[in-house]
Amino acid sequence: MKRAGGYQFIAGVIVGALVFGGSAAFAAGIAAQPKTAEVVIDGGTVDLKGYVIDGSHYFQLRDLDEKLIPGGKDFSAVWDGQGNRVIIDTSRGYDPNEQYTPPAATDDPTAADGSGRVSGEKLTDKTIDGRELSREDFSQQANPAIFTGIYTRGAYNALRQTIVDRDMILPGNDAGGFDPYYAYANFVDNCFVPGENESGTMMAVVSFTLPAHMSGYYNYGRGVEPYAREYYKYPGYGIVTVSINNYLAPANTATDILIQEVAGLSGRDKVIRLANAICDRLTYGSRHDGGINEIFTSSAPIQGLCGTYAEAFLYLCQRAGIPCLTVSDSDHAWNTVYVDGEWQVADVTNYSTARSMMWLLAQGYPKQPKNPAEAMFLQEALVPGSTK
Repeated sequence: MKRAGGYQFIAGVIVGALVFGGSAAFAAGIAAQPKTAEVVIDGGTVDLKGYVIDGSHYFQLRDLDEKLIPGGKDFSAVWDGQGNRVIIDTSRGYDPNEQYTPPAATDDPTAADGSGRVSGEKLTDKTIDGRELSREDFSQQANPAIFTGIYTRGAYNALRQTIVDRDMILPGNDAGGFDPYYAYANFVDNCFVPGENESGTMMAVVSFTLPAHMSGYYNYGRGVEPYAREYYKYPGYGIVTVSINNYLAPANTATDILIQEVAGLSGRDKVIRLANAICDRLTYGSRHDGGINEIFTSSAPIQGLCGTYAEAFLYLCQRAGIPCLTVSDSDHAWNTVYVDGEWQVADVTNYSTARSMMWLLAQGYPKQPKNPAEAMFLQEALVPGSTK
């Protein structure tokens, strides 16, 4: 039951179990008598039906909630006689006429339902009806300030579930980076209007922002289950996929020893060691290079601009298990990393030229991301509650 501050029980009343079946609930030889104690809540006596069983007072949850929550009851409570259970749902209010309705039985274990489960056989069906499905409401763990405009709780839940379940999803991925055995969470961007506002929707953020800011060793992106029925009726429908960038196999081999070396270090020392490794492989300058593979397999340092430094650092951080994002403003790119319980700046480009800690795990960094709301949303997806 949700608790409201300031309420308390007086007169030694012990609050216990719920009685849904009247006196029949005590038919198993347990003596129940009408309550004998007065109940006082916030200085006022309340009329509350109850029972005394073995010296303790018991009241119905329904009645307690009505007295404790002024103006109404804040959860649903129904009796499942067949299952001998009390079903409490805190997401909706109490209805005195509500009867328990058992969930519809299904003989189809291959239907995807957003639960994050892994099936023993390939999932083959998902009916799209406009609902946003996820295993739980992960958004309740996040800083509520991030949910503004296009940054919705449904999109957060889809992204967060994929991040949490990443290592469960990856083994089942097909060549297209989709796991047909995994029941993905989904979001439905109801603000989306094809051809009109794609750039101002969460679907656009997930389609373009995730690959730009979160993809290094791992690749995050938007997708749709190939077996989803009539998803075209909901053009804002999407799931968040994750895969390993297999084309980076040469870089992976070249950095395996480095990742093993940093495994036992603190988060702060990992960041410094990884940044130094990049500085040994890159020099600042404009050129067209072969990306991550060339950086870590070339026999000599290569040139790169700020985006190259940020991309390489994200790649190493993901391999080392450090929460990291790539961010930018109009003329520069850098990273934010979660170290020592907070998000900190890692500007490896400037660190490479000055080798000063004012640019690595920096305090008072002079730049801000061009889209702070976007950066906070992704930070919260990686580490819930980290921007409060």
